[in-house]
Amino acid sequence: RCPIKEVVPPVKEVYTEKELKKLLVKPDIRDFSEFRNYAVINLLLATGARTNTIVNLRIKDVDLEEGYINFNTTKAHKVVRIGLERKCKAVLAEYIGYWRTGGDTVDTDYLFCNLYGEQLTRGGLSTAIAHYNQKRGVEKTGMHLFRHTFAKNWITSGGDIISLAKVLTHSELAMVQRYANLYGGDVKAEIEQHSILAQLRTKDGETLQSKKRKQLEED
Repeated sequence: RCPIKEVVPPVKEVYTEKELKKLLVKPDIRDFSEFRNYAVINLLLATGARTNTIVNLRIKDVDLEEGYINFNTTKAHKVVRIGLERKCKAVLAEYIGYWRTGGDTVDTDYLFCNLYGEQLTRGGLSTAIAHYNQKRGVEKTGMHLFRHTFAKNWITSGGDIISLAKVLTHSELAMVQRYANLYGGDVKAEIEQHSILAQLRTKDGETLQSKKRKQLEED
């Protein structure tokens, strides 16, 4: 029998650094929709959360004092407590302080709502983010691309897949292992730098790295 080889999935598209810089330009806080979308994107890039998780967040799920957020609606049907990155925490604090406190707002209200304080649908949020992106000259509009971007950055910056699985709320490691396989090529430079072979000393006492640097200087 001929063994069937597993087909290698294509590399997922992600947001580039240039595109992210455009998306993370802080808008006027007095524009509710713009600042809400800005806050959503910050949270997506800080946690890799799914759209369904985002639209179901309540104000009480954000613990600004301790610096955590609770995801109560996950694919694995588990409550997951995720630490908030410092910049993301500051953005959420500003958004909540300006738009989601005071008046008749209660902590069980939805964190990211529409102009009337009602829960956003997944389609509604996706459309809002698409308009936000396009307004800033970013043609990519996929919500799930933020999740791929988060996963890629985690892996290429040296993060371990077990922690990544917890943050992305995957009950099994298979999916995050796929991420690792997809973006493994992006750590080629780090492999060249940190490989034990690159650190081995040659007979004249120089490492391969130092010889390469000398050659470049001489050229």
